[in-house]
Amino acid sequence: MRAEIKELLKDELKAVSKSKTSIVIGIAMVILDVVLVLTSLLSIYSLIFTLPLLFLVRKSYNDYQLNQAMLIFTRMLIDDEFEYESKK
Repeated sequence: MRAEIKELLKDELKAVSKSKTSIVIGIAMVILDVVLVLTSLLSIYSLIFTLPLLFLVRKSYNDYQLNQAMLIFTRMLIDDEFEYESKK
């Protein structure tokens, strides 16, 4: 990606990166909760918080997909070469 296109798409790239980070953090929190329950460091009742975490991860994933689509759409509007390559 050329520098001037990267500068124009700075906000969209930031949004994609931020949503990807939130997905990774959410998945890490779910895994950490399950592992701590399995090793008996936390009580079984802490698994109640896993369900809302899964919904938050799903919402973050949907946001990521939306941000990714907006990035591709905006890049197609700005960069003619990218549009030509993606139509192939």
